[in-house]
Amino acid sequence: PKTEDAMKRICGYDNYVHYAATDHALAQVVGDNRVTHVLVTNADNGYSPHFMKAAITADVDVVVCDFLTQGHDVTAEVKLGYVDLGGVLVRRDFLGGHDVSFLNSLPKAHADSAKDVHDADFWFLRRLVKRLHASVKVLHQEVLFYHH
Repeated sequence: PKTEDAMKRICGYDNYVHYAATDHALAQVVGDNRVTHVLVTNADNGYSPHFMKAAITADVDVVVCDFLTQGHDVTAEVKLGYVDLGGVLVRRDFLGGHDVSFLNSLPKAHADSAKDVHDADFWFLRRLVKRLHASVKVLHQEVLFYHH
């Protein structure tokens, strides 16, 4: 759990343009039949050499993994504050069957708030699992992903 000051420092800016660009790239990848899985990541993420093999062999629609962020271990779950986009791998064919993106997963009442746009990772995953009934596996065996 993060303190209120830490949340303000991390979430006090508007990520809307970043997620709009991510959604554009996601649409391009989902339309490419050569792609089997989608991992959205950015420059402050790092991965264990075992990450992809563990994630792809899980044989589910969505894989979520525990991660390390700012020196703290986070046990991943479909809960606000316990997921980061870099630790979520989704089967492309599952995404292709649904009109889902980060921005269209935000609750309509909160889509204008910088804090809620920052939480788009959670809302995206929640939509996949809770509303679209994706099969999901959480990898807990080792830290396979870190977010700076």
